[in-house]
This record gives sequence, structure tokens and C-alpha cells, in this order.
Amino acid sequence: VYKHPEGEVVLTFDDGPHEMVTENILNTLTSRNLPGYFFILGNKLNSNFNFSMYTEQGHFVCLHGGNHLPVNMNKDWQSGMMATLHKLKNVNVHVKYARPPYGLFNRRYLDFLKKNNLELMMWNHTTYDYKAKNPKQWAEQVVSQTKSGDILLLHDSHKTVNLYTEGLQYLLDGLGKRGLKVGTFNQTV
Repeated sequence: VYKHPEGEVVLTFDDGPHEMVTENILNTLTSRNLPGYFFILGNKLNSNFNFSMYTEQGHFVCLHGGNHLPVNMNKDWQSGMMATLHKLKNVNVHVKYARPPYGLFNRRYLDFLKKNNLELMMWNHTTYDYKAKNPKQWAEQVVSQTKSGDILLLHDSHKTVNLYTEGLQYLLDGLGKRGLKVGTFNQTV
């Protein structure tokens, strides 16, 4: 069971980091002192990536996988996730949350999370940002459908390069006008 304070939503970004999107998202959130959860892929990491952009600005680095193949179609998913966790550990990044690609998982995935002290964080509101053509119209639609307590699924990838120049600003402005604040994830049993 997921419970957030009344009037809050959580922003999560899958599939990064991306050299043309990540920094823009981080700067937008940081300029407003808002947290974001970034579910990263190991195959997108390179030795030049600066994780302090996340951690020093109050954001959360989370595990999405070694690549973006679904767990049930990827026999090497565990080794990919372990390699990604090791890369992150080597740069002093602590990971608490994980989310499988496409939201598909099985018992072995949950056992892996437990063994590695990770918590599953899913979402309940898909924003379809990867399909958006017009940033303002996209933001208006997402805002109109967002409810208190929602965990929004957004993407930090090549599919959203053109959207997040303005789209995230419109989204945050719209949420604020509706009285919804961006908060942090709380899990209760």
C-alpha cells in the first residue's frame, strides 16, 4: 500500500540517463527545489556521468535494470542489475528503489530485490510523455488527470528530448495551480 500526504504527487523518470534530457530535467526540478526519482539503466551509464547532479540536488537514483528488456525475456537480467548496482556503488551512489522495465516482474525479481535490500516502486499514472508532440497540450492533459497521491511515470530518454525543454515547466506549473505538490515516496504496509 502506498500512502502520500494529501495533495502530493511523486515524479519518477525511467530509462536514463540521457545526455540531452537528464540535465535539463534535473535543472528544472532543482530550480524549484523539487525531488525526482530517476530509474536508470546500466547500459546508459558511462564513466563521464556525474552522479552528484542527482544526489547533491536532493534527487534519488533508482535501479531500472542493466538494459530495457523485460525480465521474462532477458535471461541475463540479474547479472545486468548487479553490474549496474556495482557501478553505482563504485561512485558512492546508494540505491533504495527499483522498477523493472515495462513494469513486468516475477517472483525471482522480487527475491532479487529482497536479497539486495531494494524496494519495488511502481507507478499508477502513465503520462505517455514518449508519445507527446505538443508540450503544453501534453502537460494540460496530464495535470487534468492527476490525483493526489499519484506516482507519475515520466521518461528520461531519446523519446522525450523535445518535450522536456518546456513540458516539465508546464507540468509543474499546472500541478501547482491545482494545489498538488511534488513530494517524496512513502511506503506503508
